[in-house]
Amino acid sequence: ERLRLLPSYLQQLEMESNGKSVTRDGAPVDGPTAAITWGGVGTDAQHAVFQLLHQGTILTPVEFIASIEPGHALDPAHHRALLVNCFAQGAALMRGKENDADPARAYPGNRPST
Repeated sequence: ERLRLLPSYLQQLEMESNGKSVTRDGAPVDGPTAAITWGGVGTDAQHAVFQLLHQGTILTPVEFIASIEPGHALDPAHHRALLVNCFAQGAALMRGKENDADPARAYPGNRPST
């Protein structure tokens, strides 16, 4: 929660500032510009983005940022659950999951993350 504005800051810094298709002089850029920056707080940010990361056709590196010490007075189990979910996402991106009964729920693994 204390880092909730970090994704917005990085989006502004990277995507708006560096995501243009022309130079300051108006000449077309002849290569890729900025990377796409996604993000959000806790499990609220996950479903749509992580479905694309796990099952999409383009390999998209993802970085996980988590606080070891919670900045709140909630039950410590709450924070542990969030950390476990964070680590599990990275593991799932690495390992993947087969599902012969429902191929739409399978994902290949070998997806980059840090």
